[in-house]
Amino acid sequence: MTFSDDHELAHLVVPDGQEALLVGRGLARSAVVTVGGEQVGIVGATTPALARLAKTGGINVMPDAGVDALTDIIQREVDALTGRGINKVILLAHMQQIAIEKELATRLSDVDIIVAGGSNTILADATDRLRPGDESTGAYPLLLESAVDEPVLLVNSDGDYRYLGRLVVDFDREGVALPESVDPYVSGAFATDRQGVRSSPGGPFPKCPGSWRH
Repeated sequence: MTFSDDHELAHLVVPDGQEALLVGRGLARSAVVTVGGEQVGIVGATTPALARLAKTGGINVMPDAGVDALTDIIQREVDALTGRGINKVILLAHMQQIAIEKELATRLSDVDIIVAGGSNTILADATDRLRPGDESTGAYPLLLESAVDEPVLLVNSDGDYRYLGRLVVDFDREGVALPESVDPYVSGAFATDRQGVRSSPGGPFPKCPGSWRH
């Protein structure tokens, strides 16, 4: 998307790849968050079908040219971050279909975590209590392999704030996520009803640079 084409949003566009605190309320394709002295790249992407789903005003939405084109666009943003020495990257993807985010995970390089959205897919592990009538459609997180055979952790939860997803994961010295470090009693989908709030792990995260909540 090109926000600068919309006169209501053009003044909010800021350079990509800045520290998130500097972006403020601006609009950028990527940002950097520093956690415990470690830089983490954040890249945002939304569905090319956006113009069919919502009013987009003067925003220029990329035509839906398929997953190949989408992969190329996202990879350019990831490469811009890794080219600066950032070796941990999270993709915030709102593709409406988790199948697309799964495919992106296998096509992209140097993306460690994908936070999926829009499909209302409930991912949960055996230790998670779901709301009555809900069912998990896969593990939390889903473990996939990138284009360079490195692990990619994909998480998703239902919409309308019905669940809070929490992912706590460690990385090795090269910035590769370590799936075996994910504790199912700490990470998972937590129902946002009263019982879920009472049973949520809450409190501070473990003191390690690889702790993330979505």
